[in-house]
Amino acid sequence: MLIGLVTWAHSLGLDVVCGGKARPVDFIYDESTGTVTDGQKNIRLPKDALAALQIIRTGEAGLIIGKRRKALKQLPQIGEPDLCELVIAANATGLTVDAPSLHAPVVRTTEIPEVLSPKEEGGILSNRAVVEVITCLRRADEAGLGGGVFIVFSCDRGDA
Repeated sequence: MLIGLVTWAHSLGLDVVCGGKARPVDFIYDESTGTVTDGQKNIRLPKDALAALQIIRTGEAGLIIGKRRKALKQLPQIGEPDLCELVIAANATGLTVDAPSLHAPVVRTTEIPEVLSPKEEGGILSNRAVVEVITCLRRADEAGLGGGVFIVFSCDRGDA
């Protein structure tokens, strides 16, 4: 599916900034209890760590992603199946990796374009045309990605 999305974007002349997949397990947080779960393990976060789960404001992607990684380190992170799928997609599309071990950010679906954009545009990427894996962060009443795929793209608007 990711290979198809990248091919589609390229056929339209879009610049693929990042193509990736979500892990099959989301991190679900409950603001009222200060807990986050992956469905197997439940952790309680200190009040100061809960601030990292708030919506990322423009220009704060790198800072907040680092805080989230630290706050949620007790929960399982990316695994071999995620990496295998990305290798296949990278080989088929020509996308590369931005960081040897990937950034693997924990993000809301709405934060994907902000976070997985170049640093000069407020994101965390040093390069364009890369693959990445994310863990979806959401409340219990919000939809997740369930292991789905995504692309972040840009285009030249011309004189529009």
